[in-house]
Amino acid sequence: MPSAPPSRATTPGPGSPPQATFSTPNRNGVGFNDEKGSLTLFSTRSIRTYRAAPPMCWFKSLAHPRWRGSHGTSNFSIGGLVDTSLRYRAHVETAAWRDEPPRRPQLRAISAFYERLDREAVRLTQRISRDSWLLYCLLVRAPEVRDIARDNVALAMLMAHQRRMSGQRFPQMARLARRKRTEIVAACGLPAQKQWVRLLGRVPVEALSTHNLFRLVRTANTAPDLITHLRHLPQLSRGLFAVLDPAWIGHLDPNLLREIAADPGQQRPPMQQRYRTEGLLHDTIRMQRAANLPVPLIRSMAHLDQLHDEAVTRAVNTAPSRNRPFGPPPLPESAHIVGLRTPAALQEEADLQRNCLAARFWADDCYAETTYIYRVTAPQRASVAIRRLPHGAWIVYEFKTRFNAEPEAETVRAVRRWLRAGNQALASGWRAGLGDAPQLTDADFSLGLEELAEADGWTSPWFCAPPHSVSRHQSVAQPAAPDRPVLRVEVTST
Repeated sequence: MPSAPPSRATTPGPGSPPQATFSTPNRNGVGFNDEKGSLTLFSTRSIRTYRAAPPMCWFKSLAHPRWRGSHGTSNFSIGGLVDTSLRYRAHVETAAWRDEPPRRPQLRAISAFYERLDREAVRLTQRISRDSWLLYCLLVRAPEVRDIARDNVALAMLMAHQRRMSGQRFPQMARLARRKRTEIVAACGLPAQKQWVRLLGRVPVEALSTHNLFRLVRTANTAPDLITHLRHLPQLSRGLFAVLDPAWIGHLDPNLLREIAADPGQQRPPMQQRYRTEGLLHDTIRMQRAANLPVPLIRSMAHLDQLHDEAVTRAVNTAPSRNRPFGPPPLPESAHIVGLRTPAALQEEADLQRNCLAARFWADDCYAETTYIYRVTAPQRASVAIRRLPHGAWIVYEFKTRFNAEPEAETVRAVRRWLRAGNQALASGWRAGLGDAPQLTDADFSLGLEELAEADGWTSPWFCAPPHSVSRHQSVAQPAAPDRPVLRVEVTST
């Protein structure tokens, strides 16, 4: 039998340069190069290397087999490096007390990398949970920005974001840091006003990220009077950044913004992808527009709840226009977590739980196979919506009990265990034609809290893979099991 012709994707044309190849090993972990002072994070998908002095980052992956410069990933946390270094010191002291040699090579690699970092830049960035490496590089390569970061760290983070988006070099950012603060905010996309400088000074460190600052800049350019609504707020919380959207800001009363900023529950990361107010606002506006009704000015949280309940009642009392079932559940069901397979099932769940699942857009998302809804019956009655990430894993998008209340901690742990077991079952190939979805038992949920933290990590875009000369590194990780997804190595403490 004649052999098949070579693939066009793997056969270079005449005179073309040889294509780069990237062989993927079957292990994941961390390594440290003592000579170069570089930390390498690797898995079966890509490799990412961070250098301490001067701070830089490179990566290559299956999609990009040649080395490329990078700004680092958002969740590569300076604070996580600090916590891991402290954990390794405690481990060394415990091993010395037991008269044993220290182990845990991954912690040793991360601790050795941390020892190479600039201490003042670490102190200014260690409390920032996202994009801290981006700001750290700017503080080290352009020391003039440190004076700004000491009294207005949000403005320094905005400068780091501007450098990444515009491609400016570090000497240019150093010259920008010597100018007036109003000129700096104007160069970063905000109006050249002192009140914007003061407003950035009221952004808590916990809410800092380039994504949040980008939303602020985008909304300010769309709504010129935004500063009049924000300048009297005591702080800009995470939940407030979540509702800063050009499509929404015209429907939000300043009193509602004050309530969101003062709500302690919206100053912490949400248990799911959306904050409660963000989810209510998004779903209410979509339901109002789907019913061809105008969206009024939302005066308060109580007014938002009232509009949402009225929209839910209209959706529940409207018969679904389609009865065609959705596709099979993407994650296996369990005894207490069952997929809702038809628009009628969504409408029934919305009637029982008094939520917006009867709205047409939820069915549209389920038909598009980007979202799927499950009914949770124990340990607490709830509804959970999961959403697919680009690389195939599923995360919790919405997770509410009756009347859109927050679930209890025990219910959250149960759903997280189910989500991890389901993603592992998905990775093992049951969706690839190996038969019906398996029914998960209690034995599949016997996972500890540390494992749950790792399970959350593998849905993140931080994937890495080892270099060809692994022997130069002090540590390599253990092989990954063939029937499990490759989890990223957690730098932050669990």
